[in-house]
Amino acid sequence: MIEDCRRMPNQCTSSIRHTPREGNRAAYCLAKMGVEQETHLMTLMTPLSKFLDKLTRMLLK
Repeated sequence: MIEDCRRMPNQCTSSIRHTPREGNRAAYCLAKMGVEQETHLMTLMTPLSKFLDKLTRMLLK
């Protein structure tokens, strides 16, 4: 699988870029919440109010 990923840029016209944590606050917030939760798997049908509150505060900074 790793070798397939390494070959992918040569097989198509795409680019891979690093996005710093500051540039993707929503993903960082979700990842941090996932690390901190005690449940191993959680399926959500609607966004967590905790996440929406954090995201709103971060975006308003």
